[in-house]
Amino acid sequence: MLSQAQRTTILELNAQQVSKREIARVLGISRVAVRKVLRSNSTALPELHRAEKAEPHRQQILELFDQCKGNLVRVHEDLVAAGAEMSYPALTAFCRRHGIGYAPPVPREHSSLQTTPLLRCQRDIEQVRQLPPATDMRRLFFHRVDRLVRRDSTFLLKNRFFEAPSHLAGKRIEVRFDPLDLTQLEIYSEGKPEGRARLVDPVLNGLLPPWETEKQ
Repeated sequence: MLSQAQRTTILELNAQQVSKREIARVLGISRVAVRKVLRSNSTALPELHRAEKAEPHRQQILELFDQCKGNLVRVHEDLVAAGAEMSYPALTAFCRRHGIGYAPPVPREHSSLQTTPLLRCQRDIEQVRQLPPATDMRRLFFHRVDRLVRRDSTFLLKNRFFEAPSHLAGKRIEVRFDPLDLTQLEIYSEGKPEGRARLVDPVLNGLLPPWETEKQ
């Protein structure tokens, strides 16, 4: 089953008009799984309704649990001896899901926070700066790497050559990019935007207009 994070990523990539084939390749899943998520248009995990083999023996399990003083190995042995067909892992999973012999987890305080992470988050929520609605969330997660522009105005990234503006030849630049989409590489020099890089194509690049610095 796909995780919620995978389902979220599928919907986000689809919104960016990434093909189903490419989404499946990047995430290492089948296109059928991608289509199912897009059809549901939801990040929520589907509920699984499976019959529990131990459910018909609930009362017997409770009684044996008391008689065996919480020893689930003995409980399982007595159940099997009485004709029940279930594995030991199925019994322990049933007891865990229904709180039989398992105390509910108690939130632990973080050593450096002196409180639980949840309480700390609730306390500081008003101090969290909200981003404007028009913020391009994808750009916030761009990778950033430094590259040296060669004398021919090109630089290497992920085994591909890209062309930078000619006035940056010999200079070190910062490249910001989405690792899943190398068609839009943003170039920065000394913190200032210098436009977008072009994938080197000797024929196509010769037909393109001269570089212009991107204004923001």
